[in-house]
Amino acid sequence: AIGVGAVQANMAVFGAEQIREQKATRKYFDKYYAVVNTGGLIAFGFIAYAQQNDSYFIGYIVPS
Repeated sequence: AIGVGAVQANMAVFGAEQIREQKATRKYFDKYYAVVNTGGLIAFGFIAYAQQNDSYFIGYIVPS
């Protein structure tokens, strides 16, 4: 969790520094946050599905 917090806080800023136009930067942030949140939703959905249909043990092993 500590490593993810350090990376996630800086990734958006480092990516935005590569873009010069303000409109393109705005699009980058929109797409970046959409992808990050969609990935989190899919990951948590998969873990919940695995725990309900397979076993709780798989739900604890997959994230670690």
